[in-house]
Amino acid sequence: MRQVLPELAFAFAIGARHIPVMARPITSENNALPGHGRALDYRATAHVGDGSAYRSQRLFDAIIICAVFLSTWRVLRWGWTNVTVSDIGLVVAGSFLLMRGRLNVRPLGELSSVWYLAFAAMIGGLLLGSLANGEPVRWLIGSAQYFLALVFVPMLFMSLDRHLLVQSMKAFVLGVALSQIIGIVAAQFFDFHDTYWTIDHGFITPNGRIGAMSGEPNLNGATCAFGFAMLAYLYLSRLITVRFAALCGVAIGWGLLMSASFTGFSATMFALVVIVTLSGLRGTARIGLPVLVAVACYVLLGGPLPEAFAQRVGGAITTGNLSMAGTYVERSQLIREAWAMADSHLLVGVGLDGYRDVSSYGIPVHNLFLLLTNEGGLLSIGGLLAMLGILLAWFIGTYRRHRLEGSVGLAVLGVFIIYAMAIPHMYTRVWTIPVMLCAALALQSMRLAPHAPE
Repeated sequence: MRQVLPELAFAFAIGARHIPVMARPITSENNALPGHGRALDYRATAHVGDGSAYRSQRLFDAIIICAVFLSTWRVLRWGWTNVTVSDIGLVVAGSFLLMRGRLNVRPLGELSSVWYLAFAAMIGGLLLGSLANGEPVRWLIGSAQYFLALVFVPMLFMSLDRHLLVQSMKAFVLGVALSQIIGIVAAQFFDFHDTYWTIDHGFITPNGRIGAMSGEPNLNGATCAFGFAMLAYLYLSRLITVRFAALCGVAIGWGLLMSASFTGFSATMFALVVIVTLSGLRGTARIGLPVLVAVACYVLLGGPLPEAFAQRVGGAITTGNLSMAGTYVERSQLIREAWAMADSHLLVGVGLDGYRDVSSYGIPVHNLFLLLTNEGGLLSIGGLLAMLGILLAWFIGTYRRHRLEGSVGLAVLGVFIIYAMAIPHMYTRVWTIPVMLCAALALQSMRLAPHAPE
């Protein structure tokens, strides 16, 4: 532990160093995907001699890095609302860019118009349902959060240069790793009753699972999956040392086991397989084989596993019986009910957050696709599928020319889709920040070397 904390602190401390100042936008022919035409490059850089401008830029960079670092720490929020410290940092940084005319309002180039139309369709379907069922206030609250996650976050990250994006990705991994360390250490000295009111309801659960700084075990599993995907990219790109990758990997890996989330474990395995497979021999030699050897040695030597993981996840893996995987049976009942109700809500749904009112179980179905179908009809689910299709095309286009950036993008998008099939609404920014961070990094890689496949 004494070796982990200094390494994390050192890596985070260098995150804001030597970051150049952004200049005014310039036009560029080199866009992320073919057929984008001319677009504004908001990430052009220039070294400005004005000390105040330099200090302002350093402050902006620090705010971005800290906001991404804390993006998975949902325990740091305003009361029991969904407004976190990270959200405040993102809004401040976006306001900084907006006031200086540097906020990229066309983050996906020519695809931006399609993205906005898809977002409008998703939100519009929910609005129709909310108005028809007399619940417009719920729509106002939920749509504002979706706007922040699906419109504002892309604008912000697509306005950053590659260096700042890489440092932000490092900060995200560090934030996840430190969150796991805090949760792991706390679980050795405290229990559910000690942290329920003082930190968060899900920081430590009654059966010993940890939500760590994300405040909920299943969400913590998702942050570990995102963190592993980005860690693999940073390591394969030689942007971090072997020692640092190993320390973060151990911290995130043990945190994943202690979260005892079957979805989180499955999503992590999916992300690693995607990156190792798509990155070719480099991924197999530097990640695939070392991880397999380490895991095999640990198992053969009889290494212990957290009790909660053995009960909720281990049984399902060893027997192949999904009914042993956490709350699989309960969630499948919700899915069957939502599927049966979908036919009557295809044109006009029950409105945002209205599913719980019509469900016999009194809770939303843990499947975003079915939830939007019932709450917003075909218009909402069509909008969501269109946005996912845009992101899929974006990362596939990147992979053809930049294998590693495309691989991590597809892995992170895959994690997002896996969780979309396992939880309700995903307007919390922790879901979109990893995806848009990878999308922005892909864009920058295409700008720097648009015709140079790896």
